[in-house]
Amino acid sequence: MRLASAAWIVALGLLGLAPSFADPVSATEGKPQEKVELRTRFQKGEKFPLKLSYAMSFKLDKVPEAFQGVVTEEPLNLKVEALLDVEVKSVADDGAATLEGAWKQLKAKGHALTQDVDFLYDAAKKDDEKPKVDEGGGQGLLNLEDQLRKIVKNPVAMSVDRLGKMKVEGGAGKGELNGMLSLNGLMGSLPADKVGPGDKWTTEDKLAMPGPLAGAVQFKVKSENSYASDEKGCAVIQSKFSVSSEKGAPGENLLDIELKTSGEGEGKTHFRVKDGRPAKSESKLKVRLEAAFNAGGQDIDLKASVKIDQGVEIP
Repeated sequence: MRLASAAWIVALGLLGLAPSFADPVSATEGKPQEKVELRTRFQKGEKFPLKLSYAMSFKLDKVPEAFQGVVTEEPLNLKVEALLDVEVKSVADDGAATLEGAWKQLKAKGHALTQDVDFLYDAAKKDDEKPKVDEGGGQGLLNLEDQLRKIVKNPVAMSVDRLGKMKVEGGAGKGELNGMLSLNGLMGSLPADKVGPGDKWTTEDKLAMPGPLAGAVQFKVKSENSYASDEKGCAVIQSKFSVSSEKGAPGENLLDIELKTSGEGEGKTHFRVKDGRPAKSESKLKVRLEAAFNAGGQDIDLKASVKIDQGVEIP
């Protein structure tokens, strides 16, 4: 059981890429006649809906012997759609805002490890369903539907800075939601300088695995962003993503993992310049992952493909 538990921890950790992009590290190419600042702007007390979609799949080239009979070649294929009512709680002098989101709807469908997931929450309907009882083997601790049920019962606290970088600050699911809740998708931060059509900037960040594996390995995600055009009051931003990996400090966690990642993707964001917020953002990412670690004295090698599709919309 110790080997199986360690394998569960690794599998869950490898599925949890949670981006949190840093400020842009470079900016500007081209010299359009008029440039603008792309900034998020909120007013205390205002309310708005936030629609989210998130799909993730994790497919193994081959199931390692230690996982035989425990997981299939595709241990994760999950789609999530959500609607939140967001209220601006405060706005600082530098434009940073604290937000609180109440869950109106959340739908999750697919499978995660050994669990089939078919979860639907609607705040307008009474939900009498109780958490599932653990019947042995520790499975209840990992029941995704129970986790989602706990998350939607409580509002989620968020912060967003003037460049659109969002972070989940509190509420149920604080760690799990950082990858899904975003205003700019996977694009990262807005540019620090004024920009116009033709201008480019780059964002780059190191992503750490959550939970027990945090800090053991890190992913480097680079986003090449371009102000492509203006469309109906929106700045249209095209993004190209690239992924690589970096080894973290050894001995900080339960398992010492050797990890290699590579990948690419693309995204598009429509940012309402006058309103100071995105109208919508869509991102797609494909990652190739190779991991080697020792669990219970047994060497384990994993090779897998990960796909992430993310959508954000403020109607």
